[in-house]
Amino acid sequence: GRLDKYYHLAKEQGYRARSAFKLIQLNKKYSFLEKSRVLIDLCAAPGGWYVLNKKSRNCNQCLIIMLILGVDLAPIKPIPGVITFQDDITTERCRQNLRQEMKTWKADVVLHDGAPNVGAAWSHDAFSQSELVLVSLKLATEFLAKGGTFVTKVFRSKDYNKLLWVFQQLFRKVEATKPPSSRNVSAEIFVVCRDFLAPKKIDPRFLDPKAVFSEIDTDEAAKMTDIFKPEKKRRHRDGYEDGNYTQHKNVDVMEFITAKDAIAVLGSYNELVFESDESKELLKKSATTEDVKINCKDLKVLGKRDFKTLLQWRTAIRAEYKLDKKEERIESIVVEEEPLDEDEQIQAELDNLTKEEAAKRKREKRKSNEKKTKLIQRMQLNMTAPTDIGLEQQGPEDEQMFNISKITKEELEGADASLSKKMKGRIAEMDADMDMMSDEGSDYELELEKQMDADYDRYIARKVEKDAKFRAKQAREEEDEWKGFDGKRTPKRKKADLAKRTASGLTKGASMFFDQDIFKGVDLEGDDEEEDEQLEAMEIDMKSRKRKAEEELMEESEEDARDDADSESDFEIAPTEDNVPSDEEIWDGNEDENSKAMRAAQENGLITAEAITLARQLANKEKTAADLIDQGFTKEAFRDKDGAPVWFLDDEKKHNRPHLPVTKEAVSALKEKLKALDARPIKKIAEAKARKKFKTMKRIQKAQKKANDVADNPDMSEKEKLTSINKLLSRSTKSKPKKEVKLVVAKGSNRGLKGRPTGVKGRYKMVDARMKKEMRAMKRKAKSQK
Repeated sequence: GRLDKYYHLAKEQGYRARSAFKLIQLNKKYSFLEKSRVLIDLCAAPGGWYVLNKKSRNCNQCLIIMLILGVDLAPIKPIPGVITFQDDITTERCRQNLRQEMKTWKADVVLHDGAPNVGAAWSHDAFSQSELVLVSLKLATEFLAKGGTFVTKVFRSKDYNKLLWVFQQLFRKVEATKPPSSRNVSAEIFVVCRDFLAPKKIDPRFLDPKAVFSEIDTDEAAKMTDIFKPEKKRRHRDGYEDGNYTQHKNVDVMEFITAKDAIAVLGSYNELVFESDESKELLKKSATTEDVKINCKDLKVLGKRDFKTLLQWRTAIRAEYKLDKKEERIESIVVEEEPLDEDEQIQAELDNLTKEEAAKRKREKRKSNEKKTKLIQRMQLNMTAPTDIGLEQQGPEDEQMFNISKITKEELEGADASLSKKMKGRIAEMDADMDMMSDEGSDYELELEKQMDADYDRYIARKVEKDAKFRAKQAREEEDEWKGFDGKRTPKRKKADLAKRTASGLTKGASMFFDQDIFKGVDLEGDDEEEDEQLEAMEIDMKSRKRKAEEELMEESEEDARDDADSESDFEIAPTEDNVPSDEEIWDGNEDENSKAMRAAQENGLITAEAITLARQLANKEKTAADLIDQGFTKEAFRDKDGAPVWFLDDEKKHNRPHLPVTKEAVSALKEKLKALDARPIKKIAEAKARKKFKTMKRIQKAQKKANDVADNPDMSEKEKLTSINKLLSRSTKSKPKKEVKLVVAKGSNRGLKGRPTGVKGRYKMVDARMKKEMRAMKRKAKSQK
């Protein structure tokens, strides 16, 4: 209620009303009282804000308020230092009293905390409050200084946004706030308008309540939308029109014909009637068809096509009645011009020539700008070279400069004389220009080559990202060629290990162990012998490749050192007879490549289908060595490829090299060879098999020891000894069965059990229905992903 804590605080601190705390809180937030010298309080009774302003004036921390004026309809108890008078703020008398007291001064702050007498009609009270605020704003615009502040109380209603719009046109900063001392149940809020613009002239309608709060009729636009876009029709909940109880409205057809906005008529009414005499005459017109008559009876059920039919009928009727005929233009009065004298004619001709020359220059400038724009666009699209700029900029005037038909004899002789004097200098300049152009051309070519190489690198990178096969091919080209397994290669072992080897390939200790009688019937090597050899060969090959790479690095470093030593010396060392190359080496430019290919073929065999086809042809004597030599002498054999870019060489390998014939048998043989290589087990599988064999050997060794003990037992018969030894051997060759994990269902007494269930021994696992469903879901998901 009203008797809250602020009511009691106002009584304790000597304020006349609790509204003083509203002003305190507003000033604390916006600080508009400290800088004010003149203050006007409208609707000031009972004077709660005056007491606060009087205290702020006596406060040493605040600036002194020189003049405080108060106006209200109700009488105000006098306050020392405050001028008050009883008056209506809507009257002219109130303005005169304010002018008389203020004289030439302007107010820094105008406060308004007034409200009308509230009754039962809330909408009427809210409008009265908004009207009162607008009147106080009108007074503020007359007496407020530029940059001043206006604080007013406003009720939240449908006119609130209109008031805010008016405030925003007159003040730079407009903020609405509700201080804590204002009751939450109250609809009041306070608007603080700062930095008054103080316009020199204000339209009277701007502060007129009838103009500001008038309802804007937006039905016409809505009706137009309803006709042609019925899907966007919006429901209006403002109620019914006054007197329109049946919600059915009709209008005479002639009003529709003569109306300026025919679409608004179609959207506002339900029926077009032919009641007047002029309307009945329209029924006799040929344009008034049966469809038009039917459409006029009910406009609310018509579609877009029907509305267009009515509008076309209206246009035809208006054309027949000549309603769209424009007013005849008034003929212009012909005024006889007096003839100009000679000076005026000359001046007029000069003006015309000047205008024509200016227009001509403007056209030429526009054409040159268009040419430059087109040229820049062509250069941006790489459609022309920069050297073409000078040629394209030449216009028709440049061509006329060199027209031979217009050269006279004297000009020709003078040109010959001047040409003989300047010829030598011109020739020298031309030579220098040619050298410069050649240098520029070479630089341009180098730049172009770099750009093409960069583009090719980007193309290769994109292809590597997209194509997995191409990526694998690139990796094979970058790495060394795989030579396969070579059984002839042997690893470098220590001499002590080699000395311990026996003829069977085992060490002495191992051979003594496997020479026992129990291993005579057991084939320990079997098929695993080949796998061990393959593993050993793999390790040998990896070590040989590593050693080969280290040797190549050493050779390159030695060659670099020799090159540096040769470059530092001042004389050339003649080659000795040992270093002189033979005739075959001189003529064979690819001697190193040929020797490498021969060595690879001897070590690894035939690894391509072309090589297998060629070998079969040689074996079957379909071709001879001489044929192969002759086949190598082609136009591609001696083509110079030094300095060619990488992209060009790659393209040459694809499209400029003869493809050797390949037979079906060669391809199938190569596939079989690759299948055999793929069938070999991987290293992990081979290691697992070796571990399994080692464990089996340990079990057999243990069984052998027990068998010896049984054989030495004198208390057992031979039959009992044989039976016991057979059991030991069968047990040693068989692996122990894996202990299964026992599943315990979490239900009954086992539900929510912590620890080992009763009666369960060994490994166990708690399961429930939820886990069963999850396992099924995981299996189903894995099956769908296959």
